[in-house]
Amino acid sequence: NCVYANKKGTFNVALVGDSHAAHWFPAILAIANARGWRLVPFIKLSCRFLDMPLYSHWFSRMYTECDTWRKLVVTKLKSLKPDLVIESSIRDRVTSDATDPDPVHQGEAMARLLGQVPGAKAIIVDTPISRYNVPSCISSHRSDVRPCETSRSFALGPSPGVVETTAATALGATLIDVTPIMCPAPDGTCPVVIDGMIVYRDNQHMTATFSASLRASVEAALPLTSP
Repeated sequence: NCVYANKKGTFNVALVGDSHAAHWFPAILAIANARGWRLVPFIKLSCRFLDMPLYSHWFSRMYTECDTWRKLVVTKLKSLKPDLVIESSIRDRVTSDATDPDPVHQGEAMARLLGQVPGAKAIIVDTPISRYNVPSCISSHRSDVRPCETSRSFALGPSPGVVETTAATALGATLIDVTPIMCPAPDGTCPVVIDGMIVYRDNQHMTATFSASLRASVEAALPLTSP
């Protein structure tokens, strides 16, 4: 029940998903503060927001807590009646496996779950990942960080954006994709320092500084229903 930005605001925005939704919080909070939104996050680590059971690599078993949490979040969102729901989730097989590996089916499962809640929808395509623990790699390559970069094919995975695009198409939702910013060379590597900012705080989560720097790109892509 945490509320951020304008706690008495009349425009309710929910940030929903796993830790890959959470790493967008600095950018979304900056937008919320500027626009007077009432921002409510619903975050559970490694719990992708789709209507499909997950197997947890952390627990080496089915992630039943995720199933329970998602049902509770849907109930809470129906009560909250947000004006805008912003969703993002990690790609499959990084911290968990969906019971159906087909990214199109996963996108349909995401749409089924998001379709149960009110409000406009914005789905953020999962961000690229790194082969390395970036801060550790940078500390070992201080004079030249290029050895810490990751190939675009590894960073984006085998089906980049398919889950999110499928869900957004089914829902008529806004799709937000910052891949061109994080991996600007179509046939190259994804850098770990952009405009003097370290991109990752580990091997997959953005630093708060870099996340906040993407505010304008996210804000420009959000549905026009937001004030």
